[in-house]
This record gives sequence, structure tokens and C-alpha cells, in this order.
Amino acid sequence: MSEKYETSPSVDAKDLVPNFDADAMAKTFHHPDYCHTFLDALNKMRVNQQHCDFCLDVKGEKIYVHKVALIFVSPYFAAMLNSDMQEKASGSVKLQEEDATIVKALVEYIYTGIITLTESNAQLMLSVANLFQMKWLKEQCEQFLKSQVKATNCFEMRSFADAYSCKELFDYSQTYILQHFDEIIYAKEFLSLPFEEIKKLIMDDNTSVKFEDNAYKAVIKWIKHDLEERKVHLGELMGHVRLPFVRSEYLRKHIISEPLLRSDQECSQVLVEVLRYKLTPVNERNSLRQFKTNRNEKFRVLLVGGRTQTARNLNIIYDVSENKVTLNEDMMETRYANSAIFLNGVVYSVGGCGSENSRYNSGYNSGYNSVYNSEYDLKTAERYDMCKRQWSYISSMSTARRHFGICTYNDRIYVVGGNQVSSVESYDPKTNVWTMCASTPARYANGNRIAVVGNSIYSMGCEASLIRFDPREGRWNNLGEASRDLQTQFELVSYDHSLFRITLNCERFDVRTHKWEPMPSMPSQLSHRAAVMISDDIYIIGGYKNERYNINYNEWTTVDSTEFTFCDGGAAVIKDT
Repeated sequence: MSEKYETSPSVDAKDLVPNFDADAMAKTFHHPDYCHTFLDALNKMRVNQQHCDFCLDVKGEKIYVHKVALIFVSPYFAAMLNSDMQEKASGSVKLQEEDATIVKALVEYIYTGIITLTESNAQLMLSVANLFQMKWLKEQCEQFLKSQVKATNCFEMRSFADAYSCKELFDYSQTYILQHFDEIIYAKEFLSLPFEEIKKLIMDDNTSVKFEDNAYKAVIKWIKHDLEERKVHLGELMGHVRLPFVRSEYLRKHIISEPLLRSDQECSQVLVEVLRYKLTPVNERNSLRQFKTNRNEKFRVLLVGGRTQTARNLNIIYDVSENKVTLNEDMMETRYANSAIFLNGVVYSVGGCGSENSRYNSGYNSGYNSVYNSEYDLKTAERYDMCKRQWSYISSMSTARRHFGICTYNDRIYVVGGNQVSSVESYDPKTNVWTMCASTPARYANGNRIAVVGNSIYSMGCEASLIRFDPREGRWNNLGEASRDLQTQFELVSYDHSLFRITLNCERFDVRTHKWEPMPSMPSQLSHRAAVMISDDIYIIGGYKNERYNINYNEWTTVDSTEFTFCDGGAAVIKDT
């Protein structure tokens, strides 16, 4: 008996596959190092000259590359190799003006994306990047060159920027020239400038001079560099120097006695008018010849604390440019043997020595160490807001100190040592917190002074050798170099790579050679007066006359008398914000 079977309808094989959305299941994978791997492989092919199809012939030296690599990064080569130019057909291009080392470095960049710029290669690299129209590389070269602008190359850098249409570098160089006029007049490059360039600088209202003396110095130096050729320009250039705003003692000692001016009729007449202007009371000068506006930078020194025979706690502002003195608001607390510093628009008066009266009258828990005769070393510190014209307390130091060193570094205030003290502290104005640092190797018996050069703080006491502290390392190093003539009373200031020990017998210490050199002696005793650095001058302020030492001329000058005395207090050079 036969069996009967029902047959199922025919089924398509694709119907047996589950019905999933293929796109919904797709997943993209990214090779994290693909670009680097690709470029590295391509660069190895270049180095091994595999599949290279183009040659850069740099003054006979052949550099083999791939056309596609050049086309990707350089519109210059893209235009060349995407057209029917001879170089495309020949498979090479001759570069007769470029430097082979620079072209090799540029090719290395094309294949790796890495370029190393130095002071010696940046200009050449920019010129080749400009030729090959490699915008990003040109911009990096321009930014690097901005960081290399200095007094000795600013004019050359500006000319280079103009030649290659680097507007940002050009503007930066021009601004640098105007803002660093006091420095560039001592550079050799300045003496080679043409007359029109010198004239523009002397005339420009934006030329920043610490004192108008430097505009006069610039003209005389430039004229005397090639006297026979340039003396014809003397009268015109001197007419643009704002002689009424030259400091009086410099006018008397240097300008009036200058033979070049005395022998020139035009200059002699200008001097007569300047002297008449100087001798005429301010309210009567409208009837005289009107000179251009004063462009001297304003320098003021805030003198805080100290003591005299008749007063304590003097607070005065000495205007160095105008040689004038004005009274300032009293501090919260009477103090002398204190130190002062200016940082970011604020003056800080720190430590010193106080008395019982100040202790009870201040209404503040100062934290004193007894000294003698009801006088006390102070831990307290105050800040003076230049805008609000107001003193207020900040956090106290951990250690009371007087006759100590103070400086700023990386927006922090550092105080070092003091009389019978070896501790070191730093203050952060943002957090109002003092932090202990590594103490000095030895305690100072009679106090000390400090100054900053580069990334180092140098400290010296009258009985100790010079020591150096690097805040980044946090430790002191003994330089083993004591001054030849240590005295009880001195001040320490810094300029460029040198430290200046100011006392009756002054000395200069070069931090690069670790050698002391003698300086001209001060005209008079220091007598607890303050020493501050202003431009390239060291000012000794206090007493019935002030004194100034010019670093470039290596000479002391007695400044016009001032009607105040200042002794054993803090001094800070302030700038308006």
C-alpha cells in the first residue's frame, strides 16, 4: 500500500535568512595610528628612493621625492605638476637660490609633519616656505621669529618681514623698536640706519623714552659715528629732540657744553630757547616757543616707613621725572627697617620694626618678637591699592624680620633672611597665603639684600658670601664669591646679567663669569637711603640730595636737591595701571 505525502510549497533560500537591517548592523573601525603609519611608510620609500618620480635639484644636489606628496602640501608644486610645464615632463626642478640644508628639512617636514626652527634657520625656512606657498609653515616661522626680536636685530627683522609680506612680524618689530628705543640706541645696528629712519624715530610721539636724554644721546651718537657725512643733519635732528624735557642736570653737564651744538648756529639758538623755557615759571610759558609734548616715561617711587630725627612712618611718593615729592596715605602700622615691592598694580610693605604704640594702636594681632626699648620685629604685611589709594593688611609672615631682602618672581613675592634670620617665605597674592621655602645656609647677623637675575634669586649679607636660589629647584647654592670690601651697610640691585652692590665702594658682579669688578665710588655715604633700579639708572633716594648711577656711562651724578629726608624704610618703583 503506497503512502501519500503532501509536498510543501517551494521555499527560496534567502527566505531562510533572518530579516535583519544590514545598515543597522554596520560598524566603522578607525585605525588610531593610520596616518602616522602611512606617512612613515611613504617617508621610508623616499629615503630608500622607492617609487620616487620627481627630483629637487638644489645647486646640483639631488633630493628625490614623490610628486603626490609635493602636490598635497604645496600649491606651488601643485600648479607646476598639474600643468604641462617643462618640470613635469623632465621630472625635476632646479632650485638655484635655495639652501640645500633648508630644502632637505622642508622635505622632511612634508613627509613627517615635524619641523625644527632655530635662530639660524628660521628666516631661510620662511623664505622657502613662502616660495612653495606653504602657508602653515610660513606662519610658524613668523611666530618663531617674533620671539627672536631683540635690540640687536629688530631693524633687520622688520626689513625681512617687509620683504616677505609678514605683516604680523613687521608690526611686532616696529612696535618693539618704538618701545625699546632706550636699548636699541646702544646697538651697532642703530648706528648704520639712514637719516630718514633716524628722523622718523626721533619725531615719533610713540617712541618710548625713559627720559628725553636718550633721544639726545641717540642723535649725537648717530652723528658722531660718521661726522663728516652726517653733521649736515645735526640741526634738523636736534630740532626734533624735546630738549625742555631733558633732565636739568644732564642739560647742564652734557648738552650745553657739547662742542657740536655750540658751533652750530641753529642748535645754539635752540639751546637759548630751551634755557629760557626752563627758567620761566610754568604759568608764564604760554608766551614762549611751544615745544612738543613730554614723552618721558613716568617713574614714581613710593617710600614707605623709615625714620628721621623728626618723624616716623613717612609715606611719600617721589616723582623721579619731575623731581617732586607728595605725601601719601599712612600705612596701617608704623614700621621701619621694612621692605617694599611693587607687583601687578599693588605696593606691598612687609615686616620691619615697630613699637609698642603701633602694637596697641593698629588693632591687629601682628605677632612681634621683642628687640629692645619697646621695639619689635614685625611679621605683619600690608598692601597699598594704587586705584583705591588705600592701605590694608594681608596675611602675616610666619617669621618676624627686619633688614631683609624682598623681590618678585613669577607673580609671587619672596622674602629672604633678615637680622638674625635665615628663613625664606613666598607670598601668593591670589590666595593671600605665605609658603615656607628652603632656608639660607647660614643666618644673617646684620641683615641682607636680594636681587633677581633670570630665574635665580641672589642673596648677600654684609658678612656672608653670595648665594643663589632657584625657585624652580627649591634649593640654595653657595657661589663662594665674597666681595673684596664688605661693609655693614649696602644695597643690592640687578640689571641684565649683573648684580650691583651699592655702598661707598661699589662693585659689580657678573653672574656669568662669577667675578666682581670695581665701580666708581658713590659721591657720599649710603646712610640708610633706598636704592632702586629705574631704566638703566640706579637711584639712591633720601637725604637732602639724591644720586644716580648710569650703567652705560659708568658714572655717578648728583640729582637736583629734594626737600625731604628718608632713612631706613622700604622703596618700590610704581607704575600706573
